[in-house]
Amino acid sequence: MNFIRKAFAVFLSMAFICMFASCSKNKGIDDASLNQDYLVPGVQWAVVQDPYVAFKENPGFDENVVSHARRGEVFEVLGKTNITSGRGASKRNDTWYKFEPGWLEANVVMIYNNKLKADREANLLKD
Repeated sequence: MNFIRKAFAVFLSMAFICMFASCSKNKGIDDASLNQDYLVPGVQWAVVQDPYVAFKENPGFDENVVSHARRGEVFEVLGKTNITSGRGASKRNDTWYKFEPGWLEANVVMIYNNKLKADREANLLKD
C-alpha cells in the first residue's frame, strides 16, 4: 500500500511539472516581418525548377531569348496562355506563363498561390 502511495505522489508531481512547464505565452506572428506581397489573393508565384531556363520574348519554343534564370528563383506570374504547335501526330498543347523578364513553359516552373510557399520551396531547391 505504501508503494502505491509513493507511485501516485510521483505521478502527480510529474503531471504538475509537465503541465506548468509546457505552458508558455503565445508570441503570435510579427506583422512587421510579413511583406504585404506574400498573401495577396489571386496573385500566383512561380519557382524555377530547372537548373537554367531561358525566358522567351513571346510564348513558343522558336521565339527569341530575352533573359535567363536559375533553379530556385521566384517570379510573380503576370499571365498565362496555351499554345498549340506541330501538326498531325506531333501536335502538342503547351502552357506558358508570363513574367517580368519574359515567357517560360509551364513544365520548368512550379506555381504557388502565395509568396511564402514559393519562397520556402525556393530555399529548399537552393540547399
